Amino acid sequence: MSKIIALIVLFLLPSVALACSCSGAPTEERFAGASAVVIAEATAVSTRTMINTPERHVERQTVLWTVLKAWKGSYSAGETFTTRTESECCTCGLTVSRRGTLMLLYLSGREPYSLSTCAGHKFLDSDVKDILLLDKLQSHGNGT
Repeated sequence: MSKIIALIVLFLLPSVALACSCSGAPTEERFAGASAVVIAEATAVSTRTMINTPERHVERQTVLWTVLKAWKGSYSAGETFTTRTESECCTCGLTVSRRGTLMLLYLSGREPYSLSTCAGHKFLDSDVKDILLLDKLQSHGNGT
């Protein structure tokens, strides 16, 4: 009975209460769990409002990426892929602010991929230590 009450309470809570909470996995784990690991440039960014009420604002962002460097997966430099991410206040959706943004992306699943703050994606103006470690992992044959 207490499980049913807990589920009812969970579904009745406003969506804002379902904030993103995730721990940062080490680069080795993100690399192993990804189907593709690339540095890519956002070549087109489109954002569309899906819900806009006083209680809730949800946007869907579609980004066309061009691969600049690949460590793992089927993409090569110059190839493109798409991400489609829904974001709402206080949730895990990661948005790209503009065309030309460079990111280190750990992609999983199928295209269009979704960007999440929990996946370890990084804007390239932040910590670049991952790039050096990924090169090291690839040279040791861990990039199958």
